[in-house]
Amino acid sequence: MFRVQAANSDGVWNEAGASRTFVLQPPRLPDVVVRRAVRPGRGERSPSGLYGFRIRRLHARRRELESLVEQPHVDLQRAKEVAERANEVKGEFLAHMSPRSEHR
Repeated sequence: MFRVQAANSDGVWNEAGASRTFVLQPPRLPDVVVRRAVRPGRGERSPSGLYGFRIRRLHARRRELESLVEQPHVDLQRAKEVAERANEVKGEFLAHMSPRSEHR
């Protein structure tokens, strides 16, 4: 049961309050996970139990997040290399365009 009391803008509290009853259902696991978790003779730390399932999901999520972090780093490294090469080309261009002494 969820119960709440509140005050109005004048600061007067509603002593009776309001309540609402509801039931929170746990998330549903795939049937194969439940069957593996409740096999006779299997401990909760078994590789095929819920513990193993959760650990495998955590490792997969970690790899996914690491790849998301790594990708912008790779893109930035490539952009840096392109910018450095463009700077070298610009330097060579300007070196060839510098005024030469005129012959009279």
